[in-house]
This record gives sequence, structure tokens and C-alpha cells, in this order.
Amino acid sequence: MLVTTLILLVIFLPLTALSTSEARAFEHSGIPNADIRGPRIVEVQQFFPPTCAHFPNCTVAPSLTENQSTIISHLAKNSSSTNTILPKVSSPSLLPTKFVRGNITRFGNSLYFGPYPIDDEFQLLKKTGFNIFVSLLTPKVPTDIPWIKKEQAFGMKNNVTVVNFPLSPVVTQNSKADVDKIVKYVESFKPGTRIYIHDFLGKERDHQVYEAIK
Repeated sequence: MLVTTLILLVIFLPLTALSTSEARAFEHSGIPNADIRGPRIVEVQQFFPPTCAHFPNCTVAPSLTENQSTIISHLAKNSSSTNTILPKVSSPSLLPTKFVRGNITRFGNSLYFGPYPIDDEFQLLKKTGFNIFVSLLTPKVPTDIPWIKKEQAFGMKNNVTVVNFPLSPVVTQNSKADVDKIVKYVESFKPGTRIYIHDFLGKERDHQVYEAIK
């Protein structure tokens, strides 16, 4: 009886007490894992996606830089399309959105409307390439006179053109012919000439000329 028991243990013990290395070899032998008692041996590689280093002739795709941007529309996000929708490119504004005395209105790339500039703003305009200044102030308004003279002095000192097309602050008093003269003057310059048109606060008179040009 003892001899029989020992014989049985010799036959079945190797299958029930396989070491880890033996079990791994047993798994790669082609025998199904179900035949192995104990935990299944699985390669760690299966739990992690392969990297570029695992493949020959693989190049890592470059990441987007700060100067690159991709805009995907609402429809593109909800579709299966992989196409990207590039942003529409427009030229940046040459001036801030407002000066001290009022807002700046941009018409195209080189024609700007705004208020009477303070000294630093005059220098900014000159530095940015504006060499045509169109003043809508009128000597018929006594408070406009010193500002007209100051701007003319700036033009002579800095070698820029300053012209005065007087318009009344009460825009209903301005004739169509008065406004048309300004429009024709602006149109006489070649495209790209940087022109700054202003009244004092960048409001009624500016808006009247802007609407005529538009």
C-alpha cells in the first residue's frame, strides 16, 4: 500500500507544484492555460500600449507649439471626420482698441478712426507708420482752435501730413458734399497708406465719415 501511494505522488506532483519559470515554459509550449493549476502567467507587455521604441523606423509625432492652433467646430467634434478646421487668419490691429479720449474704430487694414490723440498717442501713431492725419475739428468751434494748431505743429515737426476737413459737431448741419470731400481725399491714396481720421472724442463726426466710406 505504501509503495502504491509513493508511485502516485511521483506521477502527479510535478503537475501540481510547477515553479513560476516552469509554468511560463509550460504556457509557451502550446498547452492551454486552463491545464495549469494556479495563477495564469501573463506578459506585462499586454497591459501597456507599445511605444514608438518597440517598432523599427518609427518617428514620434511632434507636438503643437505655442504658435500653432487648431480650431474644431462643434459639428466636427461630434462627427467621425478627422479633418481639422483651420482658423480664419486676419491681420492684427495696428492700434489698441481705445485711446485716452475714446474708442478706436478700424476700417480695413490701414484706415482708423478715433479721438484726438494725446502726445504719447501721436508718437505711437507715427511709430506705427501713420503719416496721414485727417482732423474733423472746425475753427467755427472756439474750443477746437488750439487743438487744430497743436496738431499742425506736430505735423510740421514730425514730417507727417495733417489736413483739416472741418465738420460741425452737430452732424445734421454737415452737407453730403462736405463728407464726400473727405471720402475722395482718403480714396486718393494707394491701398495700404495708413490714415488716422479723428474728431475730438471719436464719436459723431467720426461716425458720419465712417458711414460714408463704408
